[in-house]
Amino acid sequence: MILSLILLTVLVIFFEGFRQDRLVYYLTSSMLVGNAFFPVWFFQGMESIKYITLLNISARGIFTIAIFVYVKTQADY
Repeated sequence: MILSLILLTVLVIFFEGFRQDRLVYYLTSSMLVGNAFFPVWFFQGMESIKYITLLNISARGIFTIAIFVYVKTQADY
């Protein structure tokens, strides 16, 4: 995770195309941090897959609804 964030920062610093949309890249990389700290291995070991499933479905549902609510034009990315 740390290596990926460092690589993203290097790309944003040295490439204009990444620099223009740096906010999008950094906000999207917050999902990386969330996935790194969510203990999927623990719930798999405890055979409690329903918690992982419920969390994934609810997070993806909220994300999908937010896209339709907040993104109205191309500039709203």
